Amino acid sequence: MRDSDVSESQNPLLLDLRRLNDADLSDPLAARRVWDTLHVASSLQGIVNREGARLFVLFMEPDAFWWEQFHEPGQWLAERPFSQTECLHDAIRHFAGDVAGVVTYRERPYSASNVASSVAGVERRLCVREGDGADSLAAELREHHPGLFADAVELVGADGVPVWERAEERARYEATGSVKNNAYRWLLARYPGAFSAEHLGYYIDSFWLTDPGKQPVQNCTLTNHDYFISRGAIVIDLNAWEDESPVDEPDARAGLDLETLRLILRRLHDRRGGGMLHVGGFTPWAWKYSDHPGAGSRHHGVQSEWELIRILSAYDAYLDADAISLAGMVNASFYQHFPLEECYPQASRAIEADADEPLADKAYVMFYMGDYDAAAWLNQELRRLFEDPARGSLDLCWAFNPNLDQRAPHAMHYARVWATERDHFVAGDSGAGYVSPGMLAAPRLDPDLPDGYEAWIEHCRVYYERYDLDITGFIIEGRGPAIGSRGLDAYARISPGGTIAHRLLPETGLHASGMPYGRMTADIDGDPEDVAEAIMKHVEPSGHQFLTFRSVLKSPTWVSRVIDALKRRDVDGRLEFVGPNRLMANIRRYERMTPPDSGIRIDRDRVRDMLDTSQPTR
Repeated sequence: MRDSDVSESQNPLLLDLRRLNDADLSDPLAARRVWDTLHVASSLQGIVNREGARLFVLFMEPDAFWWEQFHEPGQWLAERPFSQTECLHDAIRHFAGDVAGVVTYRERPYSASNVASSVAGVERRLCVREGDGADSLAAELREHHPGLFADAVELVGADGVPVWERAEERARYEATGSVKNNAYRWLLARYPGAFSAEHLGYYIDSFWLTDPGKQPVQNCTLTNHDYFISRGAIVIDLNAWEDESPVDEPDARAGLDLETLRLILRRLHDRRGGGMLHVGGFTPWAWKYSDHPGAGSRHHGVQSEWELIRILSAYDAYLDADAISLAGMVNASFYQHFPLEECYPQASRAIEADADEPLADKAYVMFYMGDYDAAAWLNQELRRLFEDPARGSLDLCWAFNPNLDQRAPHAMHYARVWATERDHFVAGDSGAGYVSPGMLAAPRLDPDLPDGYEAWIEHCRVYYERYDLDITGFIIEGRGPAIGSRGLDAYARISPGGTIAHRLLPETGLHASGMPYGRMTADIDGDPEDVAEAIMKHVEPSGHQFLTFRSVLKSPTWVSRVIDALKRRDVDGRLEFVGPNRLMANIRRYERMTPPDSGIRIDRDRVRDMLDTSQPTR
């Protein structure tokens, strides 16, 4: 059970910043005012929401909906009065006693903005960008809150030299020749042991300001910092590729970013002494580290995503994947105090296959509703999905990663409270967090690191028990190795009801424990008639088939239209639409009807991949 207390001495304050969405991001000064306001507000939230739910910000569309939900009769905050303002200065004054001072930075070097957020969490400081003269937010803050600047940490001086590049500070760490990499190495040396070993933020730095109009404003992801500031986490932005220099520092040695990333992950791993690291964020592919125009890499965005996951997994870290274009999330530091129930039993458990009935000669079809491996995505999309009129009329496999209750407990609770018997829940990518599971197995990238599967199993077990899960709906191997027998042994302990992999398992199989497993058939998207036509190409004229089709952000109504189109084409009555419990039970029955196999073998010519990927690497 989470701490449900709201500060008794100070009722919540509602800060309305929705006007920022009207800013013209093509105007450099307007874009910088949005950035500056969000950074101050997020750091303020991170500080004051550390001990309780005290400051809520309205900025994105879902924020008002959740705030209203909390104040419905009988709900979390129904009896709690609150005050409201549209003025950032009012909010700062309201919580003046909680803030130690400010940490100032400049737009360049870009890494300074993430350094500021890291310092803010350790020292309870507001993040303030210097620049733009008398019209800047920094100038306003000096006028309205001079006391805050009496205690200031200045990261970049008026001469443009960062503090970590000054001689006395360079003595703390081994310099790399890269201002960006030096910044993060200085943080580790300046604040040894101070940063959380359980949480890490991975978000774009002020390089966003070089092209703020490239994506909707929420994708600056400054609003996401509040949770990681509240947790005292380090916030970073580093390239995971070994073979190239990053676009934001093209003269840096290729692979240096990766060395620093691995250094940080190893330090946090060793400090934890066991357990998993929660990483929030995603490859900022529109601006960096991909082959998107201007992003400076020759690697596809999905490949860059998979490479980041490969590296994280090698250090027992999983991603809470706030991906573009739904990257933004506000108020996670507030939501973390939402009072969850001890357990959320699934109503869909009653729908199981009857083991006494003969297994029909059918193509069993399941619709996997993804991808909800990100608190930001779930927070934004859940209302639309669950208010859809078709929900409850068909069996849907909702892949809500259970670890999302760290930043979106309110959304996880809402989904279970409003679920029907035909809403089936499984863990998504790749369990209680997005990992490349094969990278958990020893030997690892750092040969002296022990096998990570036990840490992963214990981490997942807590979440699977809370949400009554026994199926892992999608394991993404990405650029990591196949999970193989070692991985199946682990998942049999986590999800005995069944496991589905992306591409490196057979179409069906049965683990010695009795856990059925299989492989995702294909992704589906587009017009429902065209999707139905594509699905029918996978359907054989006879025999037992077990087909799983993955959609991303699709509504129940869309799936219902796909099913209607399939029924018109299914003249022989081959198709039966099932949920995950029925699908896995049928795979188990089918495998017990067939001769046992001697091992895991894959007909690679029949593997239908989501992307033309390179060979898995280690």
